[in-house]
Amino acid sequence: MKLRDLMNENNRQDLYHFCGIETLFKIIESDRLGALGLPVSLTRNKNFNQQSQIFNETDVRFTINTNKLQQRYKLIPYHWGADKFYNRNNDSSNSFEDQSEEQTTKPISGFKDFVKETTVKEINLWDYLDEDNWQYLTSVCRFFKKDPEDISYNDLETYLLKSEYKVKII
Repeated sequence: MKLRDLMNENNRQDLYHFCGIETLFKIIESDRLGALGLPVSLTRNKNFNQQSQIFNETDVRFTINTNKLQQRYKLIPYHWGADKFYNRNNDSSNSFEDQSEEQTTKPISGFKDFVKETTVKEINLWDYLDEDNWQYLTSVCRFFKKDPEDISYNDLETYLLKSEYKVKII
């Protein structure tokens, strides 16, 4: 490897992955990001959750150590066709979101090893205490040895904060 390549590698910007809270619980339980056989989409746009009009599931943001990830996974720059993503912050009908996207060629196993920080929107955690969402709490129930109806908001918060995903609730 040439010095120029090493310098570029060490200066890589963090990558981000956004998802919903139910996906966060699945990731914590499996320690894997992505479905088997499918690439994982990542963005360099830290504020993608505030700009995206088409993705609703952006309550969770993983900040990913790009240098570490590149040591085990190939990252491929990717750009969706311009007809896919409209930028709601610009009134021009010819303007589209710049996701600054990269993809891995396969799911990321041992995902916690690559996560620098996980931010979760606090207000949306309350929804997971509703009976309709108890299916997402199986790992939380096992952790506390409680039934879903006995899980409190504090239990959810404790579970997330004690996970190895460096969770910060905002």
